[in-house]
Amino acid sequence: MGNSIPNTLKIEKAEELEVKVFDAQGVEHDITDAFRSITGSTTPAAFTNEIELQAANTQIKIGFLATSKNMVFGLDPSVVNQLVALANTRLAGGIINVVSQHLSEQGAETEQCFIGEPETLVLGEDDIDAQAKAMTIEGKVTSLDLGAGWVDTGYIEIGVRPKASMNRRNAGIFLIALNSPTKTQVHLQDFTGGGRSGGVIEIPKDSDFQYKVTLTPSDSIGGTAELEVWVGGVSQGTATLAYGYESTWEENVPGSLAEDYSVSRLFYSIIADRRGVADVTYSAEVGEVIARAE
Repeated sequence: MGNSIPNTLKIEKAEELEVKVFDAQGVEHDITDAFRSITGSTTPAAFTNEIELQAANTQIKIGFLATSKNMVFGLDPSVVNQLVALANTRLAGGIINVVSQHLSEQGAETEQCFIGEPETLVLGEDDIDAQAKAMTIEGKVTSLDLGAGWVDTGYIEIGVRPKASMNRRNAGIFLIALNSPTKTQVHLQDFTGGGRSGGVIEIPKDSDFQYKVTLTPSDSIGGTAELEVWVGGVSQGTATLAYGYESTWEENVPGSLAEDYSVSRLFYSIIADRRGVADVTYSAEVGEVIARAE
């Protein structure tokens, strides 16, 4: 990790310039990709040099005497916070709810029926590349009211979807939380029904929880996801799952390994299972969702 002095900016010169910021806790954030241009010279010289970093809404100009390939600058915490924000993609949280409908209203368990399951969807507006480097997705879910237990349950889903299929149910890789009669169950999912094999984390029913999903992409399509869940600051366990498969509408049957995450969007949603009773409101409050390149 190198330098980990809190509230500092570090510019490293290897083959290319890299720009990293360390927050108040000394946590490293690579913000190189946030800048559309980095100009100036870091070549050692007898004169003071200048480097200018330009992002969409941020411009930094630093003067220095270039005597080293690695330069560290102390920054005001307010500036550090602005720079850390460049390294993260955020999706504002909110209270979401959905009202159930019963399957008999459409008569059969068909693809059209499941596509028509009631859903409240919140999509991010920023494109992110979740295929080029590892990424974490973190947040908190509170005030859960997910029903009596499967099949009378709502489903909370939080994760990332390829932009090309961002409005399609079951697209992407995401955590899913639902109620059993006695517990709330949380696991990863990539295609219909294909997540429980990666491990199911059980927590007290309708309890608040924090989560962290770590995506480690492969060299081509998809990758491996890991989920960890905490209740009251105590880890409740982990689950892992390979992802990148398109979703079919047949339980536990993956489609092609073809979901490309190079242009993706954060999302969260709540869905009502249409095999349960009708006219029940399921709800939860999803906190801000933060995606961070590792």
